[in-house]
Amino acid sequence: MFDHLSDRAILSFADREIITVSVLAALHHPFISKHIIGSLNVGITSVQLKEVFSIIEKVIGQKRLKAPEESLPTANWT
Repeated sequence: MFDHLSDRAILSFADREIITVSVLAALHHPFISKHIIGSLNVGITSVQLKEVFSIIEKVIGQKRLKAPEESLPTANWT
């Protein structure tokens, strides 16, 4: 799936990272911390990431979602 995202020039790097983080968060995938860092590196703010996680939480439920703070505890989430 992720190969298709990176092959398309239609989406920005930030868009691709938001999609990737969303999927990985929903799946509790261990690579999420790397993609959270990648998201921050392409200009996504911690506020935007929290918003993404908030939307995912509404869809799949809080019990199934791993919060960004749990995925990457060393990041500054304020």
